[in-house]
Amino acid sequence: MRPGEENILTFGSSMRNRQPTSARWHLAMIAAGIGMQIVCLAVAIVIIGLTPSLTRAVLNSQTAIAGTMTWITVIASFLAAIPTLLFVRRKLNGTGILILHGGLPAFIVSAINTLPLTESRGAVSVLLQISLATLAAMGAGFLISLFRKTDTRLSGEG
Repeated sequence: MRPGEENILTFGSSMRNRQPTSARWHLAMIAAGIGMQIVCLAVAIVIIGLTPSLTRAVLNSQTAIAGTMTWITVIASFLAAIPTLLFVRRKLNGTGILILHGGLPAFIVSAINTLPLTESRGAVSVLLQISLATLAAMGAGFLISLFRKTDTRLSGEG
């Protein structure tokens, strides 16, 4: 290598002093995000079951496009993404990565939880719930990235 040239494997000077993160670490954080999403959704369901007025609201708005359960799922997705993202941001420096680590677990859990209800609720309602829950968790990732002490970048390079 000639002087002044940089090795193509370093991906630029910004990557030289960062420790590489392994794919295993990314998968572990996605799994932790899925776990948090499941726990938060289970807590929301228990709260709905213990509150008669919320139970009635969920049952009465079951066929609505954006019913009570949709909004409770959106709030649960947002709140579940925050603890995992606070941990992820210590290791990863990138807004896009934080948004991915927020949105992907919310999408997976919401899709698995909601897709079996397509016949009773309708496809539009189910897709809206999945989309809103994913967007809420992605919004949590974006907010966490705004509160970092370092500069905010859209790429994972930092």
